[in-house]
Amino acid sequence: VVSLHEALAWYDKKPLAGTSVLLTGTKPLADEMAEKLEDLGAQAVPFSLIYTRPLCSPQVEDMYEKLSDYTWAVFTSRNGVDVFFRGLKARSIDMRTLAHLKFAAIGDGTAKALAGYGIYCDYVPEEFSSKAMAGEWVPSLKENDRIVLLRAAQASKVLPEALTRRGISHTVVSLYETAVDTRKMPELCRLLDQTDYVALCSASAADAFAQMTGDISYNAKLLCIGPVTEAEAAARGLSVYKTAKTYNIDGHDPVLNG
Repeated sequence: VVSLHEALAWYDKKPLAGTSVLLTGTKPLADEMAEKLEDLGAQAVPFSLIYTRPLCSPQVEDMYEKLSDYTWAVFTSRNGVDVFFRGLKARSIDMRTLAHLKFAAIGDGTAKALAGYGIYCDYVPEEFSSKAMAGEWVPSLKENDRIVLLRAAQASKVLPEALTRRGISHTVVSLYETAVDTRKMPELCRLLDQTDYVALCSASAADAFAQMTGDISYNAKLLCIGPVTEAEAAARGLSVYKTAKTYNIDGHDPVLNG
């Protein structure tokens, strides 16, 4: 057995072997990220600090009734995609109602979520951010375009402000909100003593992490999925070790390897 050590210890040779990573964000995102990190040899612990709550409002109902009025539907997260399509089903709205629409998504994770429902995006920015959408996509729109932005209640104002400046008709619909799962605070504090890195997967996750840790000291290094998350972490007084250059799950791999 000793003589076969090199052959048997294949797992130890993976680039992230011996590294433990705590994954925040919503459960679907953390689970997907865990699978990728484990393939690289890391010990990944999905630990969502937030959860999503669909919103019921006259604004949401009006959006579903007037889908035929829009030319573009824009999604900012996979959560929004799931909430939207569950809403279609709950209201018995036929998928063919969407046939006239073009679809845009901020990020390939959101685009993949749409693809899971058989919708393939007409536009995804090269840089996965609202700022990139405002700079790249908004200028390409026509005067008669009518946009519906389907997103979280706490989402950035960058994109609607860019549409307003261009005079493009748009409707902002808050499909869901995120909330901090404070019940997990004691377990988070325990896990931090056993963790090398904490991956903050959204601005909401950064906010939740800051709320839960408070004045607690820890040695784990904080990683951010992109500049928006990094900015929220900094605003909350968190010290960020590194931020992914590609603002998605795969972008964390080189950050950890580096």
